[in-house]
Amino acid sequence: AAVTVVFCLTGDVDAEPPGGDSPVREAAAETPKDGARAGEAGWVFDGDMPPMKATTPEEVREVYLFARDADSDDIPALRTMALKSEDPLVAGNAIKALGRMNALSGDKEFFALLDDKRPRIRQEMVTALGLSGDSAAAEKLLPLLESSGPDLRPLVIQALGRIGGKPAKERLEIIARNENESPTDRVFARTALDVLGSAKRRITAVKPVERPRPDGVTR
Repeated sequence: AAVTVVFCLTGDVDAEPPGGDSPVREAAAETPKDGARAGEAGWVFDGDMPPMKATTPEEVREVYLFARDADSDDIPALRTMALKSEDPLVAGNAIKALGRMNALSGDKEFFALLDDKRPRIRQEMVTALGLSGDSAAAEKLLPLLESSGPDLRPLVIQALGRIGGKPAKERLEIIARNENESPTDRVFARTALDVLGSAKRRITAVKPVERPRPDGVTR
């Protein structure tokens, strides 16, 4: 649970989820952080997408770099990786990249991955849907509060805090107040509510002020 708390409270979207694959962390330590594309860093892809299964350090780097530097042109390849790869490292990094680009909203095929047997895939999906801000995603995430365990539930709470909406806010308030909930879940719920409150305050702060105009002056 402690690892989960560190991952979620930092808000680091690119961090490894609890129980994540350590090869990605090892590969990340050896890859450039200056925003260079994989080809510029000396890694050459065989085709338009990295391997569907990463078994060597080179393949792990290839997957990591492709997902890290992907843009909208890479969405078809990422979608194939996420939905077709049986390797959680490959699929997980693809889901992470798609979530970063908000490319999962309303996609029923991706909603099905919330029930995937691989823990990492469920974790990455929950995080990605939280980033989407999609109200339809909140409807899929709320039931997970009842069915998921401690490796996933804090991520669900965090995602609901990012999405917002009345049903999510009400459920988060119940968790935050309920002394029978786990301390971790209550901390995450309070943090999520703080995020919602901060977002509301920012919206209020930038709301344009209507000022009276002299007679005869139009916009």
